[in-house]
Amino acid sequence: MYPNIYNSERIDLVKHLRNKSLPRQELVNHYNKHKSSQANQHPSHAYIETITICNYACKSCPQGHDEQKNIYIGKLRGTNIMSMNNFRDWTDQLISQSIHSIALYNTNEPLLDPMIFRRLEYLSDKNLDDILLMSNGLLMDSSNADRFLSSSLTKMCFSIDAATSKTYDKVRPLANTQTYSSELESRFDYVVDNIKQFAAKA
Repeated sequence: MYPNIYNSERIDLVKHLRNKSLPRQELVNHYNKHKSSQANQHPSHAYIETITICNYACKSCPQGHDEQKNIYIGKLRGTNIMSMNNFRDWTDQLISQSIHSIALYNTNEPLLDPMIFRRLEYLSDKNLDDILLMSNGLLMDSSNADRFLSSSLTKMCFSIDAATSKTYDKVRPLANTQTYSSELESRFDYVVDNIKQFAAKA
């Protein structure tokens, strides 16, 4: 889980940096002088990675580099899926600490989680402002689209990272060729069609 703190003073500091080109120490002094109790508030958003696997091995992700992936998963002691009991405990704890937005993804493909719809059902009565997913879209067929659109999910994001099939295949190779039907002419076109179909149903 990766909490994300929204802090307007940090944003102001970045804007100040862009506009003034001041020395770093002066910027740090400026921030320390003007920061308030807001800097110590609880995070409002959290990422929960419920499964550590992906069907892609993208060049820009630890999933696409064996050494980084092994180190990453090694830190989790080999566990590749979060149990529902742990999921309930973690989300309840986060919500009790003022978290009101949860994203169920990180470096993984959340649609590979066999319990993803059970997790969304559990979050449905938690009065969260946002429940988000990020998917590469390969598994977003018509059936999955219908299930997600009738769930507690509030935002679905898709990542493509390419504008042509040739570039897509280069930057987004499959982690395992068995996860994809070779009968399909283009993964890129297939994913784009899945996203268009999802958008049409939404």
